[in-house]
Amino acid sequence: MALLAAFMAFMLWAWLAAVVSGLLAHGAFAPVTWTQTSAAVTRLLAHPGDPAAAFGSNSGVGGPISFYGLIAAQAITCAWAARTGWTRWTRWRDEGSDGLATARQLQEAMGEANALSRLPTLRPSLAAPAAQGAAGPVHLNKSSPVQKDLIGPTVRDVAVFAGTAVPSGVELYVPFEETVLLIAPPSEGKTSQLIIPWILDFPGPVLATSSKVDVLYAAAKARKARGPVLALDPTGLSGCPPRCSGRCVTGARTSPSRANGRRPWPAPPRARRGRRTAGTSF
Repeated sequence: MALLAAFMAFMLWAWLAAVVSGLLAHGAFAPVTWTQTSAAVTRLLAHPGDPAAAFGSNSGVGGPISFYGLIAAQAITCAWAARTGWTRWTRWRDEGSDGLATARQLQEAMGEANALSRLPTLRPSLAAPAAQGAAGPVHLNKSSPVQKDLIGPTVRDVAVFAGTAVPSGVELYVPFEETVLLIAPPSEGKTSQLIIPWILDFPGPVLATSSKVDVLYAAAKARKARGPVLALDPTGLSGCPPRCSGRCVTGARTSPSRANGRRPWPAPPRARRGRRTAGTSF
């Protein structure tokens, strides 16, 4: 059965090669029939150097270079297609057998559609115009100044990009309201591959804490485009102005009954009043 399938495949390749080689050699497809091909295959085994003679002197088949080159191209293409199909089929067959999430499970838990479904809760101001615009058709053109606004919110308005799953290729997003627990050994890219990109992509204010200065150095300059950037650095380790500094007990008062113990009370609300700045990053 396998030999019969291989013989039929070679006949198909030989017929296609004969027809197309005529176009390459003479400028027109060779009028070769399937019956001529079946008879020519046996003659090719005896005289492989002259495919035109094997198909007939007036068949219009090209020379050996074009003929066998086309056969080789077909064989390589079929081998690549078979290998690709086998790889994808085995991947689909074995998906989830190793205990990892499947592509469908990843889409449901961290896919783009799942993140965008949180839009009415996380960004209601963006969801309302999109719902109103869905009532009727919107006609856009290249000269329209509001074309960008009519496109609507994207997944980056409600989530941060967490990476691409391997080997499924599913893009993973973490909605803003979620909490992420990141566990990895040292120097594995926790800060450079996730924390810093999240700080740079987040559309609102960011409060980032770190025992090192790498986050500040990598994100401070870029975050200035979104708003003021301040660093709480009492020791001056970072050397990056402007810094927020001060005594921890500033604004506290001491109760008379606790004067001996000197245990300060928190300052009243009026002592903690401050100016709010939209987009401020610390």
